[in-house]
This record gives sequence, C-alpha cells and structure tokens, in this order.
Amino acid sequence: MIENGMLIGNAHDSCTKDFDEYCSICDGELYYGMKYYQLGAIFVCEKCENRVLEIALVRVAGE
Repeated sequence: MIENGMLIGNAHDSCTKDFDEYCSICDGELYYGMKYYQLGAIFVCEKCENRVLEIALVRVAGE
C-alpha cells in the first residue's frame, strides 16, 4: 500500500478514537473502561453525577 506523503506523521489524522463519548455536563472525554452513566442520549461522567442529581432535584422541587 502506498502512503500519502501529506498525511504521514499527522497526529490529527487518526481513524480510531481512544474514547467512547463526551460527558454532556463537562464535555470531558469518556474513555473505554471508564464508569459513566447514560440517560438516553445524555452521557455523564462520575465527576458530574452529583451535579446531575442536584439539577434534577431543583427541577422537581421548583415545579
């Protein structure tokens, strides 16, 4: 296979990601094997789990 000379050594030209998704709260990367929560299309890392609970409780209490 012939390599494209303009792409050799380009760090931004990776065909694979080393993470699954982004946290919907802090936009942090959720890496393979990392514990995170998925609520439909929302992904939440362990750092942000308390923030999600606080937001949900405020919404319920403030109805």
